[in-house]
Amino acid sequence: MDVAIAGAAAGYAVVQHWSGDDVLSTAAWVAAGTAVVKSVLTAGLSYVARLRVPPAS
Repeated sequence: MDVAIAGAAAGYAVVQHWSGDDVLSTAAWVAAGTAVVKSVLTAGLSYVARLRVPPAS
């Protein structure tokens, strides 16, 4: 779900700022970078939370 939301946000940002000249514009790189950083942070925080509070078995 996280990847789908990040991809949708990145796609929306690209479409909003895309002038049709270049798909790899600054707006596209910013959107992709934001999506990647968000996903990495979410995965890292989830890992730490799982270490601190192990799942019930």
